[in-house]
Amino acid sequence: MNFDLSDITEIKNYLNALHLQGVKIIDIKEVKEKRSLNANALYWQWLNIIAQEIGDDVESLHYAFKGKFLGWQIIETKFSKSKIPKSSRKLNVREFYNYMLQVEIFAKDFLSIGKLPQPTKSILKALEKFDKSVL
Repeated sequence: MNFDLSDITEIKNYLNALHLQGVKIIDIKEVKEKRSLNANALYWQWLNIIAQEIGDDVESLHYAFKGKFLGWQIIETKFSKSKIPKSSRKLNVREFYNYMLQVEIFAKDFLSIGKLPQPTKSILKALEKFDKSVL
């Protein structure tokens, strides 16, 4: 069950209605808003535009940007050691937005890419819902 912690009364009412007996453990976790499918689609649209402009392939750009802006990690097995970029898959709304800003700035300033398509209202609304201070 998910609750907004600002409404303690709702939480108390729910727990009382369960008629719990004995010692119980309540696990509280922070909800991480995942990036939207629209934001993800826009990111891949950007990669396609950049790839066409500089003559590179989309997957290589994705790999390179992740490493450049998210960092690298070492994966070790019994027979090898590899350096791979950190994943963008688990970024929340703010983290993915910041990542996209870094890609956009890099494309403009270092790759001389013209203006990339901007986020739609739904992407901006999701970001605003997550953190009004970003906009």
